[in-house]
Amino acid sequence: MRDTIRRRDTDLQGSLNPMVADHGEASEALQYSGREVAPGWVPPFRPRPLDEEPA
Repeated sequence: MRDTIRRRDTDLQGSLNPMVADHGEASEALQYSGREVAPGWVPPFRPRPLDEEPA
């Protein structure tokens, strides 16, 4: 299945997703992004405290 998905990705996009990894080797969020990110990348999301009112 993995090889079929990778082949189809290459056929459709012209290249393999640069962040694709085998199951369990990397965060799925990085793989779904479809763009290359540096090791140690952290998403910029910062949740507000639960007791803070929305803006």
